[in-house]
Amino acid sequence: MNSYDEACWARDMYRAGQITRGEAQRRMAAYKSEFNAKSREIARKHGMRPKLFNFTAFCR
Repeated sequence: MNSYDEACWARDMYRAGQITRGEAQRRMAAYKSEFNAKSREIARKHGMRPKLFNFTAFCR
């Protein structure tokens, strides 16, 4: 399972109440770091501020 699939699985389990918020955040950590790195790279390329990963927004 890649990091995006793991993050989606954690989001779905958190929404269903199967895992705690802390566990969901731990499972999303790999995806969060990859997402933020890519966001910073693209923002630097275009001279803008990066839009970083937000747990609450991802879980909506």
